[in-house]
Amino acid sequence: MEKASPARRAAWEVLAAYLVAEPQRARLGTSKRPFPPKGLSARDRAFARKLAEGTVKRLLSLDAVLLALTGGKKTRPPALRAALLLGAYQCIFEPQIAKHAVVNEAVDLAKAAAGQGGAGFANALMRRLAERSRLEDWLPRPSSEATALELARFHSYPELLVARWLDEHGQEKTEHLLELGNMNPQLTLRTNRVKGDRTSVTEALAKEGIVTRPGLHPLSLLLATGKQEKERMGSLLDTQAFSDGLFSIQDSSQTEILDLVEPEEGMRILDLCAAPGGKTTGLAEASQNKAQILAYDKNAEKLALLPKELDRLGLSGVLLLEDQQALLAAVSEAPVDCVLVDAPCSNTGVLARRPEARWRFSMKKLVEHVRLQEELVLQAASYLRIGGRLVYSTCSIEACENEDMAQMVADLAGLRLISTERALPRQGLCDGGGNAVFSRTETMNPPPEKTSPKETSQ
Repeated sequence: MEKASPARRAAWEVLAAYLVAEPQRARLGTSKRPFPPKGLSARDRAFARKLAEGTVKRLLSLDAVLLALTGGKKTRPPALRAALLLGAYQCIFEPQIAKHAVVNEAVDLAKAAAGQGGAGFANALMRRLAERSRLEDWLPRPSSEATALELARFHSYPELLVARWLDEHGQEKTEHLLELGNMNPQLTLRTNRVKGDRTSVTEALAKEGIVTRPGLHPLSLLLATGKQEKERMGSLLDTQAFSDGLFSIQDSSQTEILDLVEPEEGMRILDLCAAPGGKTTGLAEASQNKAQILAYDKNAEKLALLPKELDRLGLSGVLLLEDQQALLAAVSEAPVDCVLVDAPCSNTGVLARRPEARWRFSMKKLVEHVRLQEELVLQAASYLRIGGRLVYSTCSIEACENEDMAQMVADLAGLRLISTERALPRQGLCDGGGNAVFSRTETMNPPPEKTSPKETSQ
C-alpha cells in the first residue's frame, strides 16, 4: 500500500479540521495553522491547495456520492470522512491522476483516521468508485427543467443561492455560473507601473520560464494555461521578477476599480477597508508615488505585511492608520479627495477563488453584509470634501449588495450617484463583482446615529 504523499496528507489534515468547524467560520487554514504548510515544496503546496479547495467546492456532490456508496449511512469520524471525500474528489474530478494511486493513498489516510477497520472500509468504497468514476454515475445530470435543489446537488452549491440565480438569470446562465465557480481560478498579475510596463514584465517572466498573455486590463497578465502552468504556478512567487517588485497578484476586475478612483498627483485618498493591501499598493502605483494614500482597516492585524509589500514594490506615500483614533486624526488633518470602500460581501463573484464562501451564504448573512456596506459608505462619505469622490466595490454579483444598495445609500444620505456596474465572471478572464461611484454634495445628509454599534468581522 502506498503511503499518502506530503501534499495529500496536508490536504487531508486541513479538510479534517474544516469538517469539524462551524460552517460560518470554517476556513482552510488559520493564522495559527497556515495552509498549505510552509514545509512543503512549492509544487506540493500548489497541489495540496488544489486538492483541498476542490474538495470543499464539491462537498455537497461528494457527500451525495458517499451516501450512495454506503447505502445512506453517514461516514464517521470526520477524519475518515475527509479521507474518503479527498479520494472521491480525485477519482471524479481529477481523472488524470492514476486511480490505483488515489485508492491506495485514500486507504492509507483512512487507516490513520480510523485504524485497520477504516482502511478496509475505505478500500471497498474507493475501489467501487474507481470503477464508476463519473459524477453522472451517482447523481443524475440536471434536465432543462431542473429544480434549484437538483442543480445545487449536482453542482455543489447552497440551494438558496441557486434559487436566487435562477430567479434573476434563468437556468442556462445559472448553470454557466455554477460551472465557472467550480473551475480552477485564473491567476492574474497586475503590472507595477512604477517599475515597468506589461511588455517588460512579460519578458522578465519569460526569462524565468513563466509564460503569460495579456489580460483584459492594460496592466493585467494572465498566466498561460496547460502543463507549463501546473508546473510553474507554485513557484511564481519565488521568481526574481516577483522579488524585484515587477508585479502583484490581482484580478483584472479589481485592477479596474483603481481606474474609478482616478489617482492624481497631490490627492489624499483613503482606502477604508484596505486589508490585505492589494488596492492600496495599486493606488500608490497609479499615482506614481505622488498621491498620499491613507490605509485603514478595522482589523489592523490584516495589514501587518503591507509595509514589507510596499518596500518590495518600491512604493512611498502610504500612511498606515493603526486604529480608529489614527483614522479620525488623519481625515481631520486635511480634506480627503477620494475614499475607496472595497466592502466585505458575500463573495458570490469569486466562488472559484474562495471555495469556503459558498457554504457561508445565507439570507441572514446577506442582510448583515448589506447593513455593513451601507454603514461603511455613509462613514466614508462623511470623511470626503465637498465634491469629493467615493468609490464602492464588492466581489458580489448580487444586486442587493451593488446597485440596489448604492441607490438606497444615495437616497438616504443625499449623495450624487454617478454610476453603478455589476458584471458576472468571465471564464479564463476575470472574476465577477460590482462597483458604484458617488460624489459628495453640499446638501449631503448626516449619517444616522447608531444606537447599538456592533463589530462585524470582514
